[in-house]
Amino acid sequence: MSRTVIAVAIVLMATGCVQGKTSPPGPRNQAPTGPAAPAPIKIPQYQQLGLPLTDEIRAGIEDDLRAACGDGTLCVDIAFEVADPPPEFPSQEGECAIIKSPSGTVQRGGTVTYVVDAPCP
Repeated sequence: MSRTVIAVAIVLMATGCVQGKTSPPGPRNQAPTGPAAPAPIKIPQYQQLGLPLTDEIRAGIEDDLRAACGDGTLCVDIAFEVADPPPEFPSQEGECAIIKSPSGTVQRGGTVTYVVDAPCP
């Protein structure tokens, strides 16, 4: 045999391309078990800060979040946290108005919390 043929045979045996391989197989890259974690959603920005939180506005927020979920479902929970309004928000006493809109992303199944100036009905 020529040196080239011998060299090719050695390379093929070393890489496991020839039957009769004597070394055990190395570790393989395996996919993680179970389904992949769903991507987080981008929280739509609520622009009408300081306005009373009416049923219509609440429905609009839910619709925007459904659209962000991408499949028509409301894939996150919505919460309202009460805080004192800053001076630039002259809201009515006891009126539930959004004074801070969340931003960024949230995992599906997570909670999107809006800050309001009074408890919401």
